[in-house]
Amino acid sequence: MRVSLLKVANHGKLHKATRVGSICSFRSVDFVCIAHNARELTVKFIALEQEVPNVSPEAYAPHLKDEARTVLALYEQGMIREIYFTHPAREAVIILECANLDEARAVLDGLPLVRNGLIAFKIEALVPYDGFSRLLQ
Repeated sequence: MRVSLLKVANHGKLHKATRVGSICSFRSVDFVCIAHNARELTVKFIALEQEVPNVSPEAYAPHLKDEARTVLALYEQGMIREIYFTHPAREAVIILECANLDEARAVLDGLPLVRNGLIAFKIEALVPYDGFSRLLQ
């Protein structure tokens, strides 16, 4: 496995945005260690479902099988890495690996429930936890 270092911009975005195999923290918070494999460089994102007001529960039913099929296809493609529901609200929490925020948004916008205006997502980029570096000081 080939490993390289990429400088991280102050605002937390990678200078280069293609796709990631995996990201691990490095001793300096100014760098991210990227393990290369067959995939391009990616960034992990967390997407938190936000209910759209004034949508009746019956409005979801016609789209739920298509939603499950679409999520499965995205999971198989490696775009969606993990998916959960919160309890008890049953709002989706999705971990994605995408080239950038625009790609993550496009993936989620392609979900049938989003396309039909039934749910929305708040999307945040994730960065490696750097707290362990305090143990080395």
